[in-house]
Amino acid sequence: MKLTRMRVTFLGKLNIFIGLGIGVIILNFPIVYYEINSMNQRILSLELTEDLYNTILEMRRYEKNLLLYNDSESLTAMLFYLNKAKKVLAGKLNKFQQAWSEPEYIRLKNGLEKYTNLDIFKSPFADRIHDEKIQAQIREVGKDLVESSRSLLKTERHHIAYEAQNALRWPLIFMGCMFFLFLLGVRSVTKKVIKPLRKIVKATENVAKGDFRPISLDEKMESAVDLLVAAFNRMAKELEAREEKIVHSRKIASLGTLVSGIAHELNNPINNIVLTVDSLISGRKIPEEKKAELLDDI
Repeated sequence: MKLTRMRVTFLGKLNIFIGLGIGVIILNFPIVYYEINSMNQRILSLELTEDLYNTILEMRRYEKNLLLYNDSESLTAMLFYLNKAKKVLAGKLNKFQQAWSEPEYIRLKNGLEKYTNLDIFKSPFADRIHDEKIQAQIREVGKDLVESSRSLLKTERHHIAYEAQNALRWPLIFMGCMFFLFLLGVRSVTKKVIKPLRKIVKATENVAKGDFRPISLDEKMESAVDLLVAAFNRMAKELEAREEKIVHSRKIASLGTLVSGIAHELNNPINNIVLTVDSLISGRKIPEEKKAELLDDI
């Protein structure tokens, strides 16, 4: 089965470019909206993580006061910030479901539970606070909490940077697509409109000088300018044919004038010859000297 290649007109190509451009613009809005919304979610998540990190640092500050001064107020403050950290983490996990799958959250959640179950929070604590083993356990669990929250904060900042790159990347991609379509449109307009019009202007100037050479034309008739070029070529061909007819007519007229002049120049001596011959054969008596003169004239 023979396949025929489908021809797309110039206006059809322009409509395709315009349609693609509109499609790119329409597609740009939901993607950019999604990226901006995702970045907003990451910013909110980062704020909660920073709040969680600062809360754990405050808890550890009171932890040091407790280990140094053995006061119950520091223990109360520790419990307050511990509960606040657990609430912030629980709210973050409920708000951002993807957090459940990240190891940093699991590690931090387990660390807070482990910190809650320390013996220091079991009353009375005065007898346990001097136990070096318990103090070392408190410091170890608290240090692990700080490292976990710091690692989580670092991860959140990395996510923010990644989302910012995505938010910047997509507009650049769409701008590149629009610029590419613009270049294709300019190339088509230049090839199918501007260049042919320049050729027509130059050919018109040549016609005024008597040069009737046709304009080179692509076989594909895709635009009105191509039809204009074809019409100009027909006009130039007709003008050239008419000019040839005019030149031929002028040549014939000049030849007729030349023949008429030659006939006139020949007619005068022939008439004289005829008149002289008529005189000689008329039968009149002409002296011999006169006859010799007439014959000499002939």
